[in-house]
Amino acid sequence: PKMDGFELLKELRLQKPLAEIPVIILSSLNNPKDKEKSFRLGASSYLVKPFNQKRIQYEVAKFLS
Repeated sequence: PKMDGFELLKELRLQKPLAEIPVIILSSLNNPKDKEKSFRLGASSYLVKPFNQKRIQYEVAKFLS
């Protein structure tokens, strides 16, 4: 509860069984520094709100195949 998304992502990447799970960030922050930090910490994708359903489906589908 005291973690932000960046800390959670960092912790997930440190856990061996969870390290390879794709993580799609859904954020209201459209800041290039936040996006860059997310990818540096291991995010698979980064979407900024508002986003449409087709975009989410596309991003999820990339990691299901």
